[in-house]
Order: sequence, then structure tokens, then C-alpha cells
Amino acid sequence: MSGTEVTSRARAKTAQNNLVSARRVLAERLSQPDTGAESSRTVSKRKFEQVSKSLKDKENDLDTLKTVAAKAKVETKSARQSASIAQNNLAASREAAERFQRQNEELSRHVQTLEQQCECQQQQLDKAHVQIQILRKEVRAGRERERRAKESRGRIVATQRMTARTVQLKKGNSVPDRIRLLVMSLVCNVGLAQDSVPRALEIFCDHLDLRLVGSISPRTVASILAEGDVISQMQLGEELRTAEGRSCSLSN
Repeated sequence: MSGTEVTSRARAKTAQNNLVSARRVLAERLSQPDTGAESSRTVSKRKFEQVSKSLKDKENDLDTLKTVAAKAKVETKSARQSASIAQNNLAASREAAERFQRQNEELSRHVQTLEQQCECQQQQLDKAHVQIQILRKEVRAGRERERRAKESRGRIVATQRMTARTVQLKKGNSVPDRIRLLVMSLVCNVGLAQDSVPRALEIFCDHLDLRLVGSISPRTVASILAEGDVISQMQLGEELRTAEGRSCSLSN
């Protein structure tokens, strides 16, 4: 209840009490016997009119006070409603603040989680970068090994080509078997003279773009032919011996 309403009610109650007292006095005076003179009646009438006027004024004041009290009551009710609305708004604001606080806390936790995930991903990226560096080194090393292998294969192929296009007449002090067979074929099959064999080999290699390593002399050619004759005789004796053994076994 506001102070204006309390004051209005107090004033209305006081005016009502005064009105009741004035009515009581007026009733007492009217109830007294008529023993006075005419002047006394006139005075009493005038006083009655004054009291009546005063009572009317007080009644008007009472109505005014009642109106003010009613307005004050309406204002009080409106103020109470405003206070209730304000209280509800305050409660809603507090609830919104609490909800915002919870959302802020959840957001902070989410941000911390994201920061941890970012740190983990950064560590993974660092590890991946290290692995990439290692792989790059391995790739470079593999390319270097491949290049060296290609160079080595090229050298080997070149050496093989060089070796394939090289005719070596002697290995140390001995003549290879294929050269021996070639010399015997030239002399026995072709009918080339022994002294012409070294020159014939040089012309042969020159026309076929072969590199001739070493040399043989007519004496070496004669030695090769003698060794070939001995070997052929030994093979012939071996074949005869084998043939006799087979004929004996057949006769039996």
C-alpha cells in the first residue's frame, strides 16, 4: 500500500468522524425544548445553516477524498501490476542470464576441446612432415641408386659390347679353344697356308669391325695343327677301341 493511499484513507476517516460528531451536536440541539426568544431561534437557524453548509462541504470533501482514494487504489493496483511485470521480467532476465552463462560455459568447453584437437592435429601434421622429409630423402636416395645402377649397367653393357666385339688371340701364353678351332678350320677346311693364317685373321677382324687383341705366329699355327693332329688320332683310336668292343659284344 502506497503513502498516498494511506493519507487519503486517514483524511476520509477523519472527515467521516467529524461529520458524525456534527450530526450528533445538531440532533442534541434540536432535541432541546423551545424556551428561548425569537432571536435565539434565529441564531439557532443560522447556526444550523452554517452547520449544514459545513456538513455539505465535508461531505464534498469526503467524496473528493473517496475519489482520490479510488484513484490511489487504481494507481496502487497498476503499480502492483507493474511491479509484478517488472519482477517477472527480472526473473526472465535472471533465467536468460543463467542460460547465457551455461551456454558460455559450454562454448568455453567446446573451444578447449577444439584447441586440444588442433594441438593433436598439429602434432600429427608435424609427424607427417617429418615422414614426408624422410620419404623425400629415401626417394632422392632411390633415384641416386637408380642413376648409379643405370650408369653401372651402361658401363657393364659397354664392357660387354666391347668384349663381344673383341677377338683375343691369346690369354696369357695359351691360345683359346675357339681360336684353335678357327685356325684348324682355315688350314684344314679352307686350305689356307700356315704362314697366311695370322694375316688372314687380321683381315677377317678388320672387315667385321672387330678389335684384335694379341697375335699368333706361324710357329704357333704349326703347334696348333700338330696338337690337333694328335688329338684327332687319339679320338680315332678311342673310337676304334669303342667300335671293337661293340663288335665283340655283338659276336658273343
